[in-house]
Amino acid sequence: MWLFVQGSDGALWYGIWYPMTTGWSQKWISLGGILTSSPCVVSRQDGSLDVFVRGTTGALWTRSYNNGAWGAWTSLGGQIAAGTGPGASGWSGRLDVFVAATTGALYQKTWTAASGWSSSWTNLGGNLKSSPAVAMQPHAIEIVARWSNDYICLKEYYSGAWHNWMQTAFQGPP
Repeated sequence: MWLFVQGSDGALWYGIWYPMTTGWSQKWISLGGILTSSPCVVSRQDGSLDVFVRGTTGALWTRSYNNGAWGAWTSLGGQIAAGTGPGASGWSGRLDVFVAATTGALYQKTWTAASGWSSSWTNLGGNLKSSPAVAMQPHAIEIVARWSNDYICLKEYYSGAWHNWMQTAFQGPP
């Protein structure tokens, strides 16, 4: 198991848990960068990890681990609202990353093995005031976020399409 954190220097650091053997690695390893959000990490297949963070200019940055090696930091652009971070989902041959934009709308960017990253961001609407929380089910994605009216709202992707935002019956905590 890998644990990713923002260090006191603002960089991305990780440690590894080795179950049934030595426990935690004896040292933290820096991946550099300067984060302004908590990291979000997903795996699209065995042996790969993709880390997403908000950088100092408000853009989304990513760094990937494949075949035992880390790639370089890459900007995916966009303008993420201050105080929020990305959410992501991944499965074989596909990644979806979601952010609350400075406008409050939820935006999505997609990576596929066949074509790489989408050239533009997709506006999924909304009026978010929190980071998006992302959950996956087979062939479905669910996104939960706190809206400007403090209610928790849900957006779902299933049957090949995004469906309208639904406001839940409860408000977020104070």
